[in-house]
Amino acid sequence: RDVGEDLDRGRIYLPQTTLYKFGADPYARRVTPEWRDALQYEIDRTRGIYKEADVGLRYLSGRSNQCVRAARRLYSGILDRIEENDYDVFSHRAKVSYWQKMAVLPGALLGQR
Repeated sequence: RDVGEDLDRGRIYLPQTTLYKFGADPYARRVTPEWRDALQYEIDRTRGIYKEADVGLRYLSGRSNQCVRAARRLYSGILDRIEENDYDVFSHRAKVSYWQKMAVLPGALLGQR
């Protein structure tokens, strides 16, 4: 789903403190400078968390490592799509393509980031 669909269901998954801090209004369903700033802030924060979590990947073995590594790369790809779409999460869903998913598999299986 995209953010617009979530709003229709009464759901907001962005921290209220971030929306308030940047003056971003998801109910407006428009990409504004405030919206871009709020999303970029959360994307940067998420990438920082991913980087910290990468340290723990070496402690996972076998399939656990491969699955988590693949998921991490795919979720990072979603963040990239949001940026590439100029933070427009209202009109379409940010996702990685089937072929991008398939491209992640060999690296994940070989233990690459």
